Amino acid sequence: MCVIDRYIFKLTNLSILVVVTCLLALTTIFSLFEELNESDLNYGLFQVANYILGTTPKRLHELLIYSVFLGLLIALGRLAESNELTILRVSGWSPSRILKSLIPTMIIWLVVSLFISEYLLPTSEKQAEIEKLQTLHGENPLKESGGLWFKDENLYMQINAFGNQEDIFGITQYWLNEQQRLTNISYAESATYNVKLQIWTLVNVQETRFGNGKVAKNTLNEKLWANPITPNMLASQAFIEPKKMSLLELYKQMNFIEDKNVRNSQYSIAFWSRLLEPLAYISLAYYAIAILLGPLRQTSTGSRISVGIFSGLGFMYLKNLFNPMVSVFGLPAIIAVLLPIAAVYFVSNELIRRNA
Repeated sequence: MCVIDRYIFKLTNLSILVVVTCLLALTTIFSLFEELNESDLNYGLFQVANYILGTTPKRLHELLIYSVFLGLLIALGRLAESNELTILRVSGWSPSRILKSLIPTMIIWLVVSLFISEYLLPTSEKQAEIEKLQTLHGENPLKESGGLWFKDENLYMQINAFGNQEDIFGITQYWLNEQQRLTNISYAESATYNVKLQIWTLVNVQETRFGNGKVAKNTLNEKLWANPITPNMLASQAFIEPKKMSLLELYKQMNFIEDKNVRNSQYSIAFWSRLLEPLAYISLAYYAIAILLGPLRQTSTGSRISVGIFSGLGFMYLKNLFNPMVSVFGLPAIIAVLLPIAAVYFVSNELIRRNA
C-alpha cells in the first residue's frame, strides 16, 4: 500500500466511522421514542432500554452499507475540495485505480457487516423479540398471534409455545390427502426433537381420523413424527424475519422449503442479498467516484451529503421494487438482487464516460 493509498484509507475510514456513529445514534433515538409509545405497566423504561440494546445490531447492519457509501462520498469530496482528487487524475489515476484504493476500506466494513449479521444479529434479535413479547403477553409470546403455523406438503401444523430446550408445546396437526381433504387431526401436549435421528417424539397425543363417513378417536402416550425441521428453525420462523437470519440459517430454511415444494421468496431474497453484498458495496463506491468526478465536482459538502442520502434511498427503493417480482412474476431471487446493483454500476459507468 503506497502513501496515497494509506492516506485515502485513513480519511475514508474516519469519515465512515463518524457517519455510522451519527446515523446509529439518530435511529436509536427514533426507535426509543417508538418503543416508549408501546409501553404499558409491564413494558417500562428498563424493558424498552433492554429491547433497544438487543436490536442495535439490526439497526447497525441495516445502516452499514449506506453509511459506507455516504462516508466515501464525504471523504472523496474533501479530496475534491482540496484539489487532491484533480491532482490524482492528472497523475494518471483512473476511476478504476481510485476504486482499487478504496478496496481495503470496503473489506474492513464488509468484515464488520459479516460479523454482525452472522454472530450478533440472529442471537440478539431473537432474544430481544422473545423477551419483549413475553413482557407484553406473558410466558407464551405466541398466544396473542394465534401460534406459529407450519406447512409441510399435506401437513398444516400449529404450535402454541416454545420451551427452553429442544421442545415445543401445544401442537395441533391437520393432515390432508391428495384431494386436499382433511383425513386426520392430532393434538399433542408437547414434542421433543432428536437431532441425530431427526425425529420428533409427540407426547400425550389425541388423534381423530376421518374416513368412509366415520370418525375414529385414539389416545397415545407417545408418537414418532419424522421431520428434519429443528426447534431452532421453527423459532427463527416465529420470531425473526428472514433478512435478520444468518447465512447458515437462511441456507437451511431454503433447503427445507425447496424439499417440501413450499414457495417462500423472502428466504431466497435475504440469502442472495447477503451473499452478493460485496458487489453492492463496490457498486456504490464506484457510484460515489462517478458523481464526484462529474456532477458534484465543484459542490459543497452539504450538497454531497444530500445527494448521498437521496442516492442511498433510491438504491433501497430500487431493491424494494424488484423484490416483490420474485413472488409475483417468478423472477429468480439472484436476478432481483443483481438488477439494482447492475443499474447503479451502469449509471456510474455512464457518468464517468461523459466526464472522462
